[in-house]
Amino acid sequence: PEFSHQLNVRFRKNDFQKGNNFFAFVNAGLTNNKIVSLSKSYFDDLMDYQTGQTNSTLVSETGYLNETSDKPFNVSSFYHYGKSLKEKTYNIMLMGGVSYNKNIGYVSTEKDDNIGQKNVARNIVLNQGLMFRYNPSENLEINPGVRYQFNHTENSLTNRTTNVSSWTPTLIGSVNITKTTIFGADLSKQFNSGYGAGINANPFVINTYLEQKFLSQQRGTVRLQAFDLLNQQTNVSRTVSESMITDSRTNRLGRYFMILFTYKFQKFAMGNPEGENRFPGGMRPPRM
Repeated sequence: PEFSHQLNVRFRKNDFQKGNNFFAFVNAGLTNNKIVSLSKSYFDDLMDYQTGQTNSTLVSETGYLNETSDKPFNVSSFYHYGKSLKEKTYNIMLMGGVSYNKNIGYVSTEKDDNIGQKNVARNIVLNQGLMFRYNPSENLEINPGVRYQFNHTENSLTNRTTNVSSWTPTLIGSVNITKTTIFGADLSKQFNSGYGAGINANPFVINTYLEQKFLSQQRGTVRLQAFDLLNQQTNVSRTVSESMITDSRTNRLGRYFMILFTYKFQKFAMGNPEGENRFPGGMRPPRM
């Protein structure tokens, strides 16, 4: 059996009157006697029962064994800092984190090899984001921002190092056309580099909505939403295991439209209900 040890540390500090907040956590894990994979890939003579002939066929099989000489471990962290300026007209938000994973696996090209060659895969992922909010009145809100991710991988068996990265500038905003009509948009452009051939994509995604409030005390709302107007929404990602690196490109649900009707049965005396989605630091997300 394997034995896992986990450590989790969290810290939060909020000053709601000044509009300042900070949130951070660190998670770490260490495994003794880790159960790791033994991946075999070899050619074997197999019989074709339809023709009766024997053909050389590539065979892949996966077994498992305990790693007793080394200890895989992982560390991940995240932070969020928000600060309000000029009576909360301006807000600055910083968020990011770093993770480190050490995975161990064994590979072999021999059928009868039950030990294989050891491969240590080290993976570092760095995330950083910056967002501004300009909210001069209840009728206008503008949220420009940018996100960055860097993914670094090393494999001891092949002595190979690979890097991928992505930049994503964003712009989220909304404006009250009238007292009861709101228009909003969410724009993002992704710039990816370092992925395998045929995987790279740099989608430009535009989402918009038009919202109309009506009925007594504006309790009724009808919203028409349009998603991915340019039909470019594509997800590019990298997965690192103990024996391989996988680059994936996924075409998500393309351009579509949605009509929503919302009716508020109750007004909360203390403002928004506690269940409203918020950023980790306690600051509300952009109005969308």
